[in-house]
Amino acid sequence: MCTTTPRDDTAEQPPSLSEVLAVWTERTPDPHAADEVVAAWFDLKVELLAPITSNPDHPEHDRARHFAAKAVQSANALRDRENER
Repeated sequence: MCTTTPRDDTAEQPPSLSEVLAVWTERTPDPHAADEVVAAWFDLKVELLAPITSNPDHPEHDRARHFAAKAVQSANALRDRENER
């Protein structure tokens, strides 16, 4: 008699870090985009990473948190630069 629960392959699996970064990279703004557009792109990165950063059991959790923190810093720096103009 089997006492283990079978894995539910129909359950949605969280994305991998490489999948998230691929989607984010596909949405790269124009090189001449305004700072606010690029800042919003970094915000998108944080949003896309949320399924990983909010799950401490995800194998790439720590690395995703690092990427998200850097994205927040970049977005804030771009907004600060825009506000100084």
